[in-house]
Amino acid sequence: MSQTKAEKVLGKRGAEQPRQRGNDIESNFGPFAPVKTDGWDTATSEEQKRLERLCGDLLSRLPADRAYLHRNEHFEYLVQGLSRLPGGYASLDASRPWILFWILHALELLGAFKKGPLRDQDANRISGFLNRCQS
Repeated sequence: MSQTKAEKVLGKRGAEQPRQRGNDIESNFGPFAPVKTDGWDTATSEEQKRLERLCGDLLSRLPADRAYLHRNEHFEYLVQGLSRLPGGYASLDASRPWILFWILHALELLGAFKKGPLRDQDANRISGFLNRCQS
């Protein structure tokens, strides 16, 4: 059996975890709850609240079988982004450290690191990339 891209990059332990949960929104993230804030109302925090209400309204109207997280597809897409981003990201070259952050954060939300951190070779590759971004 050949390894998936995710298994090659994260190792078997990282790739297995996302397949163990259900794919409905609540089993992945629990009931929809607003993001905690620091209590300072800003234009950004007000927009965040508005978006959360909008998403909550939308999710509450969907039948459970429609609010479906395609966990494996998200996982594979994110892992692929650790090695190579699609061509449409070329104009975002200066944003690559942020894109890396959001990819790793999304993988964490999907449970990719529950059984352990990145393999040393991948952690070294990522830290090497970030070091090159500083020069």
